[in-house]
Order: sequence, then structure tokens, then C-alpha cells
Amino acid sequence: MRISIIRSLSLGLVVALSVAFFGRQSEAKSLEFKALNVGSWFAPNQLFSAEASFYIRNVYVLNVVFSGDEFQQLAAVTNDRNASVDRLYVAVNAQGAVDGVRFLPGGSNIPADFTDAEMSSAEGANIEGNSHKPIMLHSELAGQPGRINWVIDYLSNGLFGSYKSCRAAVVRDSHGQWHLLNVYNNKMVTQLRIKTWMMGITTIQGICP
Repeated sequence: MRISIIRSLSLGLVVALSVAFFGRQSEAKSLEFKALNVGSWFAPNQLFSAEASFYIRNVYVLNVVFSGDEFQQLAAVTNDRNASVDRLYVAVNAQGAVDGVRFLPGGSNIPADFTDAEMSSAEGANIEGNSHKPIMLHSELAGQPGRINWVIDYLSNGLFGSYKSCRAAVVRDSHGQWHLLNVYNNKMVTQLRIKTWMMGITTIQGICP
């Protein structure tokens, strides 16, 4: 009898916690943002453990599914704060056009997907999914087939909330493969490195001058 009561209480506690957690997704979203690795750039004394970060990422993630699309990797993304290797992809439909972008954080199998409409909006796509919005990606129509122009805004000073910008392009070759192009030297890029300082991002090596 005592064991049954304990089991009942335990089950009730689990159910109550589940309802409280999933019923407050906006709070879970906030926790997810704080737990991301990039958040440690601006919060060295991070309150969340790696286990908590992984759990929050898996419980509540904003993810858009590109049904039937092929994902082509554009670049591997590293930074000077940790050993993480993130991946940046484009979602390519059956007609060979780009529907959006997929960002896969290092050490995670849960991607963040962004449609072309999101990237074309005034705010752009918050690629890192961080509340500080360290990197915002904007897409512009290039006016020519097989090319998409990007504007990348990066948080250069988190204290004052100031940004710097640079341009890049995504171009399609004769085989239907898309590539990231440094528009300043007209060279294809497969590796990006985010250089930081105490209060923000200095540059994104590979595409920014």
C-alpha cells in the first residue's frame, strides 16, 4: 500500500511538471536561448549545464521542415571561443532552387531551419537562435538565376547593441550544386570562422573583409 502511494505521488509529480513545462513554451524558448553555446560569448558564468542545454534543445526547438528538399552543405562554421563545428546548409527543392537555410549546431542533431521568406523579412533570420541575436542573415533577390545575395549583420558590440555588416552570395554551378561565395574576392568558401572579442564579434573570416 505504501509503495503504491509513493508510486502514485511520483507519477503525479511527473505529470504536473510535464504540464507546467509544456504549457509554458515561451519560457522554455527563453531557456533554450540562454543555454545555447553562443550565449557563453556574452555570459561566461553560464547557469545551465551541458545536460540541461541538451534537454532544453530537445524539448522545445523552432524547426521548419523542408519536405522533400535536398540539403547541400555550404560551409563548416567554427569560432575562437570553443571547439564547436557548426554546419550551414541550403535546402534545395526539386527544381534546383533554394527554399531556405539550415543551421546545425556542433554536437547536436537538431537543426534550425529558416525559410526564404524569413530571411527576406526586415529583421532577417536569427541564425544562432540566441536572444542576443549575434548573427542575422538577410536574403536579397539577385536578379539573375542561380544566385542569391546575402547580407550578414553581426553583433560587434553587445554592450551598445551595435552591428556591422558584410555581403556574401550563394551561387549554383552547372551541376546544380550551390556554393558560398566571398563577393570581395570572388572565391568559393567552405570554411567560416567567427572571431570574437569580450563584447561581441570582430569579423566572420571567410566572407567578411
